[in-house]
Amino acid sequence: MGLVLNWRNGIFCKKVARPRLGLLIAVAAGFTLTGCVTPYQSMGFLGGVRATKVNANTMRIFSQGNGYTSFFLIDAYARLKAAEVTIAHGYDFFQIIDFNDSSRVQNISFSPYTSTPVTKPEETLLIKMFKGPKPADAGGDYLDAREIKQNIGALVKRN
Repeated sequence: MGLVLNWRNGIFCKKVARPRLGLLIAVAAGFTLTGCVTPYQSMGFLGGVRATKVNANTMRIFSQGNGYTSFFLIDAYARLKAAEVTIAHGYDFFQIIDFNDSSRVQNISFSPYTSTPVTKPEETLLIKMFKGPKPADAGGDYLDAREIKQNIGALVKRN
C-alpha cells in the first residue's frame, strides 16, 4: 500500500492506495487452481485409476480425471497402472487389446447468461499380460511393463 495525494476542493488530501480486488482474486484463483489437477491415485473424489481383473492374464484399467486434467495425463495414468498391475501379477509385457475414450463434456454456469464447457477425461484400457522375453515378431504392440513404469512413473504427481 502506498500514500497518494489527491487534489479535492482545492486541498491535498491523503489517501491510502488499496490494491485492486479483482487483481487479488485473479492471483488467488491462479494459485488455487494449479493444485486441482487429478493426481495419480486410487479412484477418488478428483478421479484416479483402478484395475479390475477380467481373467488370469487380462485386466481392465479405468482412468478418470476432473476438468483441470488433460486427456494426455489420464492416458499416462492408465498406462502406468497397466504396467504396475502387469509387474504385480508376475508378468513382463502387456498388450492393449481394447481402448475406449469415454470423456464427457459438461457445461458449468457462472451466471444465468454464461456457461463454459468443461471436459472430464476418461479412458478404459483392456490389456493382456505376457511372461518371458518379448517375441521377435511382436513389434510395438507389446509394451515392456518395467520400461513404462520407469519412464512414466518418474513424471507423474502422486498423491
